[in-house]
Amino acid sequence: METTIHVTVSVKETTDSKSNALAGSLTAAAWLIARSALWNGKKIEAPDQEEAQRFIHEFITRNRQHAQNYEELVIRLLAERFHRIQLGHYKIPSPATWFHDPVRGFQGTDKLGRLILNKRLTEQHYKGHWIDFAWAVWYSMPVTPVIFHRWRSHFAEISQSMLNLYLACMQNSTRTNQ
Repeated sequence: METTIHVTVSVKETTDSKSNALAGSLTAAAWLIARSALWNGKKIEAPDQEEAQRFIHEFITRNRQHAQNYEELVIRLLAERFHRIQLGHYKIPSPATWFHDPVRGFQGTDKLGRLILNKRLTEQHYKGHWIDFAWAVWYSMPVTPVIFHRWRSHFAEISQSMLNLYLACMQNSTRTNQ
Protein backbone atom coordinates (compact mmCIF):
# COMPACT_ATOMS: atom_id res chain seq x y z
CA MET A 1 0.00 0.00 0.00
CA GLU A 2 1.49 3.31 -1.07
CA THR A 3 1.13 6.26 1.24
CA THR A 4 0.94 9.67 -0.32
CA ILE A 5 2.21 12.61 1.66
CA HIS A 6 1.90 16.06 0.19
CA VAL A 7 3.61 18.91 1.91
CA THR A 8 2.26 22.42 1.74
CA VAL A 9 4.34 25.13 3.26
CA SER A 10 2.90 28.55 3.83
CA VAL A 11 5.45 31.00 5.05
CA LYS A 12 4.43 34.49 6.09
CA GLU A 13 7.47 36.49 6.95
CA THR A 14 6.36 39.21 9.32
CA THR A 15 9.68 40.23 10.80
CA ASP A 16 13.27 40.29 9.71
CA SER A 17 14.28 38.01 12.58
CA LYS A 18 11.75 35.36 11.52
CA SER A 19 12.86 35.74 7.91
CA ASN A 20 16.51 35.40 8.91
CA ALA A 21 15.77 32.33 11.04
CA LEU A 22 13.85 30.71 8.20
CA ALA A 23 16.59 31.52 5.69
CA GLY A 24 19.20 30.08 8.05
CA SER A 25 17.32 26.82 8.56
CA LEU A 26 16.60 26.49 4.83
CA THR A 27 20.27 27.13 4.07
CA ALA A 28 21.30 24.42 6.54
CA ALA A 29 18.83 21.94 5.03
CA ALA A 30 19.87 22.80 1.46
CA TRP A 31 23.55 22.38 2.33
CA LEU A 32 22.78 19.01 3.93
CA ILE A 33 20.98 17.91 0.76
CA ALA A 34 23.76 19.20 -1.49
CA ARG A 35 26.42 17.54 0.66
CA SER A 36 24.57 14.23 0.72
CA ALA A 37 23.42 14.26 -2.91
CA LEU A 38 26.65 15.31 -4.60
CA TRP A 39 29.56 14.87 -2.18
CA ASN A 40 28.46 12.11 0.19
CA GLY A 41 31.44 10.45 1.84
CA LYS A 42 33.90 13.00 0.43
CA LYS A 43 36.08 15.18 2.61
CA ILE A 44 35.17 18.81 2.14
CA GLU A 45 37.56 21.50 3.31
CA ALA A 46 36.11 24.22 5.56
CA PRO A 47 36.64 27.09 3.06
CA ASP A 48 34.86 25.09 0.35
CA GLN A 49 31.95 24.36 2.64
CA GLU A 50 31.70 27.97 3.80
CA GLU A 51 31.71 29.27 0.22
CA ALA A 52 29.05 26.74 -0.82
CA GLN A 53 26.88 27.65 2.17
CA ARG A 54 27.31 31.35 1.39
CA PHE A 55 26.17 30.71 -2.21
CA ILE A 56 23.17 28.68 -1.01
CA HIS A 57 22.20 31.38 1.48
CA GLU A 58 22.43 34.10 -1.18
CA PHE A 59 20.30 32.00 -3.53
CA ILE A 60 17.62 31.38 -0.90
CA THR A 61 17.55 35.04 0.18
CA ARG A 62 17.71 36.58 -3.31
CA ASN A 63 14.12 37.76 -2.72
CA ARG A 64 11.44 37.33 -0.02
CA GLN A 65 10.27 33.99 -1.49
CA HIS A 66 12.62 31.90 0.66
CA ALA A 67 10.49 28.72 0.56
CA GLN A 68 10.12 28.82 -3.23
CA ASN A 69 13.83 29.53 -3.67
CA TYR A 70 14.63 26.57 -1.42
CA GLU A 71 12.40 24.29 -3.48
CA GLU A 72 14.01 25.47 -6.72
CA LEU A 73 17.49 24.93 -5.32
CA VAL A 74 16.65 21.40 -4.16
CA ILE A 75 15.04 20.55 -7.51
CA ARG A 76 18.20 21.67 -9.27
CA LEU A 77 20.44 19.69 -6.87
CA LEU A 78 18.37 16.53 -7.35
CA ALA A 79 18.26 17.02 -11.12
CA GLU A 80 22.06 17.19 -11.11
CA ARG A 81 22.34 14.10 -8.92
CA PHE A 82 20.03 11.97 -11.04
CA HIS A 83 21.50 13.29 -14.30
CA ARG A 84 24.98 12.27 -13.15
CA ILE A 85 23.73 8.84 -12.05
CA GLN A 86 22.08 8.31 -15.46
CA LEU A 87 25.28 9.26 -17.25
CA GLY A 88 27.43 7.22 -14.90
CA HIS A 89 29.47 10.37 -14.34
CA TYR A 90 30.08 10.71 -10.62
CA LYS A 91 33.17 12.95 -10.54
CA ILE A 92 32.16 16.41 -9.43
CA PRO A 93 34.37 19.37 -8.51
CA SER A 94 34.51 20.80 -5.00
CA PRO A 95 31.34 22.48 -3.74
CA ALA A 96 32.70 26.03 -4.08
CA THR A 97 33.80 25.32 -7.65
CA TRP A 98 30.59 23.53 -8.63
CA PHE A 99 28.28 26.24 -7.29
CA HIS A 100 30.12 28.88 -9.34
CA ASP A 101 30.81 26.92 -12.56
CA PRO A 102 28.70 28.63 -15.26
CA VAL A 103 28.40 25.55 -17.48
CA ARG A 104 28.94 22.27 -15.64
CA GLY A 105 27.95 23.46 -12.17
CA PHE A 106 24.88 24.83 -10.48
CA GLN A 107 24.36 27.50 -13.13
CA GLY A 108 24.18 24.73 -15.72
CA THR A 109 21.12 23.28 -13.94
CA ASP A 110 19.06 26.42 -14.49
CA LYS A 111 17.38 25.31 -17.73
CA LEU A 112 16.40 21.87 -16.42
CA GLY A 113 15.27 23.36 -13.12
CA ARG A 114 13.02 25.84 -14.91
CA LEU A 115 11.59 23.09 -17.12
CA ILE A 116 10.67 21.07 -14.04
CA LEU A 117 9.20 24.08 -12.24
CA ASN A 118 7.17 25.08 -15.33
CA LYS A 119 5.84 21.54 -15.73
CA ARG A 120 4.82 21.60 -12.06
CA LEU A 121 2.62 24.60 -12.85
CA THR A 122 0.42 22.42 -15.09
CA GLU A 123 1.01 19.07 -13.37
CA GLN A 124 1.05 19.74 -9.64
CA HIS A 125 2.35 16.29 -8.72
CA TYR A 126 5.19 16.23 -11.27
CA LYS A 127 8.38 15.57 -9.29
CA GLY A 128 6.26 16.01 -6.17
CA HIS A 129 8.43 13.50 -4.35
CA TRP A 130 11.38 15.88 -4.86
CA ILE A 131 9.44 18.66 -3.13
CA ASP A 132 8.41 16.22 -0.40
CA PHE A 133 12.08 15.32 -0.04
CA ALA A 134 13.12 18.97 0.32
CA TRP A 135 10.66 19.54 3.14
CA ALA A 136 11.26 16.13 4.73
CA VAL A 137 14.91 17.03 5.25
CA TRP A 138 13.98 20.46 6.61
CA TYR A 139 11.36 18.99 8.98
CA SER A 140 13.86 16.36 10.08
CA MET A 141 16.30 18.92 11.43
CA PRO A 142 16.93 18.05 14.16
CA VAL A 143 16.15 14.44 13.48
CA THR A 144 13.66 12.81 15.84
CA PRO A 145 12.61 9.15 15.76
CA VAL A 146 8.96 9.87 14.92
CA ILE A 147 9.73 12.21 12.03
CA PHE A 148 12.56 10.01 10.80
CA HIS A 149 10.40 6.87 10.68
CA ARG A 150 7.52 8.69 9.01
CA TRP A 151 9.65 10.00 6.18
CA ARG A 152 11.75 6.85 5.88
CA SER A 153 8.57 4.83 5.36
CA HIS A 154 7.30 7.36 2.84
CA PHE A 155 10.46 7.27 0.71
CA ALA A 156 10.72 3.48 1.01
CA GLU A 157 7.38 3.27 -0.79
CA ILE A 158 8.39 5.75 -3.49
CA SER A 159 11.88 4.77 -4.59
CA GLN A 160 15.04 3.17 -3.32
CA SER A 161 17.20 6.06 -4.56
CA MET A 162 15.12 8.65 -2.67
CA LEU A 163 15.21 6.48 0.45
CA ASN A 164 18.99 6.12 0.17
CA LEU A 165 19.41 9.87 -0.20
CA TYR A 166 17.13 10.58 2.76
CA LEU A 167 19.11 8.13 4.88
CA ALA A 168 22.38 9.76 3.77
CA CYS A 169 21.01 13.17 4.76
CA MET A 170 19.98 11.93 8.17
CA GLN A 171 23.35 10.23 8.68
CA ASN A 172 25.20 13.39 7.64
CA SER A 173 22.99 15.56 9.86
CA THR A 174 24.36 13.80 12.92
CA ARG A 175 28.01 14.43 11.97
CA THR A 176 29.78 17.47 13.26
CA ASN A 177 31.71 18.42 10.09
CA GLN A 178 28.94 19.24 7.63
